[in-house]
Amino acid sequence: MPGFLADEDFSYLVVARWRARGWDVATRHELGWGNGGTTEGAVLDLAASLGRCLLRCNRRDFLRLHREREGRHAGMILCSQHADAGELAAKLWALVDGEEWSGRVGRVNRGAGGEAFRCDV
Repeated sequence: MPGFLADEDFSYLVVARWRARGWDVATRHELGWGNGGTTEGAVLDLAASLGRCLLRCNRRDFLRLHREREGRHAGMILCSQHADAGELAAKLWALVDGEEWSGRVGRVNRGAGGEAFRCDV
């Protein structure tokens, strides 16, 4: 299973749930990269240098970076913000469990009305 890097906008409640299941998740803040001022490209480079798949909620900019870099990164999971950390964590587990993410993008988005998720890889 790959390691993950949760960006500053990613829910710490989801990070805590993943860690409780034994998943290797670091946060930008823990690595001394927290609280803004860092470009999206630098964040993606940090994740790649650590061999970690990036967890992020800013989809548009990171999809652009994926296209520009032609998949040369350690992977990205991009999602919508959601008030229910348990539901979001479960949807993300289902998406990433057992998968290799290098160079890939996975998305978990709220459906109509915000109650359902759509997962794309």
